[in-house]
Parts: sequence; structure tokens; C-alpha cells
Amino acid sequence: MSGRFGVPPVIVSMIGSRRQDLGLGKTAGGGSGGSFASHSREAGAPPAPVLITPNFSRLLDTDPESWFATPWSQRKEVIEQATIEIIRCTPEARHPPFGTALTFGRWMQSNTSLAWNKQVTCRVDPSLNENLIELSAPQLRTKEPRTIADTILHEVAHGIDDKHSGHSKGWREKFRTLLNRHGMSDVEVRMNHQSTAAELAAPVHVMRRYRGTCPNDQSHTSYRDGMPRTRSYICTRGDCRSKPQSQRLITYDRNPDFNG
Repeated sequence: MSGRFGVPPVIVSMIGSRRQDLGLGKTAGGGSGGSFASHSREAGAPPAPVLITPNFSRLLDTDPESWFATPWSQRKEVIEQATIEIIRCTPEARHPPFGTALTFGRWMQSNTSLAWNKQVTCRVDPSLNENLIELSAPQLRTKEPRTIADTILHEVAHGIDDKHSGHSKGWREKFRTLLNRHGMSDVEVRMNHQSTAAELAAPVHVMRRYRGTCPNDQSHTSYRDGMPRTRSYICTRGDCRSKPQSQRLITYDRNPDFNG
């Protein structure tokens, strides 16, 4: 005796069992077993964006005095993680106009800028293109936390904007969107940073690695992040200006008060 469409009953039964085993037919409870298509959609769904930004929130909530009293190594870690958090929770950073996803780059010793967005195109292999946020350790070491938060959003706005667009209208709109999104709607969109009162009053003597001292007057001190290797410096403060240069040649040593 044949089953449906002339197929023997045993084979029909086996086909029905196989459909249930594969999740293509009815389950024992009468519900649908789902399909390969639905399973594939669940497995291939992109991970949910990171919406919690504890380190960035710390930049917004910490007062300057407490921040500057924290060792630089700890502050540096907070800044780096805050940058990574903002990049991860910015959907525009995954597919920016530049064509390469925005990522965190590295710390630099440059004194020229607080931070910058580095976009590099490799004509030979586009997979080697770079769209990075790089941070200046010497500059950010002396900046209060909200300035750093502003700087991070400033550079992320560059990273999700067109290459070489500078501080264009499009960049300003993106920067404003990020400020509003991350609780800084009261901050003005600015192209350059102006030192705040807290930063001007910051204890520089605990933020620099090396201390320079004038042999003519021990009270004349200066501070640097790196030892001068290619040039010498002379003291020009007070009555030192009238002394021979050999008597006011600044000598540098490790800063005993450095809190890094």
C-alpha cells in the first residue's frame, strides 16, 4: 500500500521524523520547531553596542583636585578605556565615510596636540588602512577630566567624518551629536582648547618626570617630561640673566615629586 503521492508509508513516516529532528516540522508539543533561517539570523546577529561607559562617566563626575591627586598611571588607564568605550558605543564608528572602522591607536609623546585622528590610506592593500584615535600623554596629563572627555568626543567626531574635512559643518554637527548623546549638551563646540582655571592652577611639579634646577639659584626650577638630549637650557629668571651662561646652565634630574 502506498502513502501520499505513491510513496510507501514507512518512507513517509521517516521523512516526517527527519523534519522534526531538523526542526523543520511540528514538535511534540504542537509548536513550530523553527527553521535553519531563523537559527542563522540569531547566530549571526551583531553584538549589542556597549552602552555603559563607566570610565567616561568617571571623567564627567570627578573633580579636578581629586583627578590631579590620582597617579598618572591610573588616570592614563581611565582615559584609554574611556576612549575605547566611546568608540564601541558609537554606531557611526563602524562604517564611517572614510571606509575603515574607527579604533583606538596608541599614546604619543607629542606636545603639539591633546589628541588627533589619524586616517591613513594604503593604496596597495586597503585592508591596511588605519582610522585611529591617538592621545598625547604630556598634554593630557595636565588637563582636567571634563577637558579630556571633550577631547575624546572631539576626535571621535573627526573619526566618523570625511577624511581631511577638518572642522567643517559636518564635523561640528557630529561633535554636537556626540556631546548631546553623552551628557555634555552644555559644552560649546570649539575647534581648539583653552586652558581652564583648574588646569592653570594644576600642580605641575607633580606631573612632570624631570626637574631642572639652576645652579645660580636653587629656587629656580622647571619641569619636563623628557630629558633634553640635543640642546642645553639656561636660566633666564630674575638676576640670573646678568650671570654668565656657564653659571646658569640648568641641570635635570628625576623629579622626586612625580606622581606617575
